[in-house]
Amino acid sequence: MLARLYQNHVLANLTFALVLVIGFLSYGLMPREQDPTINFNWIDITTILPGASAEDVERQVTEVLERKIRRVSGIKFVSSVSRESISSVLVRFEDIDEQVFNKRIADLRREVQNAEDELPDEATNPFVFEITTANAFPIATLAVVGEAADENLRR
Repeated sequence: MLARLYQNHVLANLTFALVLVIGFLSYGLMPREQDPTINFNWIDITTILPGASAEDVERQVTEVLERKIRRVSGIKFVSSVSRESISSVLVRFEDIDEQVFNKRIADLRREVQNAEDELPDEATNPFVFEITTANAFPIATLAVVGEAADENLRR
C-alpha cells in the first residue's frame, strides 16, 4: 500500500487533501467556549490593619493566618507578603478535582473565620478570593489619553 502511494503522486496529494479537509471540518465542529474559566487552585487572603507597620502586620495578622491555614489538608504551598497596613497570603492547593477543591475552600474559609478572633480589633475581616482566569486576568484594558487635566480626564 505504501509503495503504491509513493509511486502515485496524485493519490498521495488526494490523500493529503482529504486529511486536511477532514481536519478543518472537525475543527469547525468542535465545541468550544469563547473564554473558558480555568481554576488554578490558588486562593488569596487579604487583610487590612490600618496604620500598622509591616512588622506589626506580619506578627499580628500574617503569622496568625498562616498558623490556622496550615491545618487545611491538600495545600501545596503558602506564600505571604506583609506590607504597611496590608497582609496578603497566597495559598496554592494540590491538583485535585473540583469537588474536593470546593471542600478544601470551605475548610480554609472556616479556619480563616476561626482566626478572626485572634486578629486585632482594628483589622478588617480577611477577604478570601479564589483566583481563576475569569477574575484574575483582564479581558480588555482601556487607556484614555488626552491633553486635559487628570481630574477632567477621569470624569
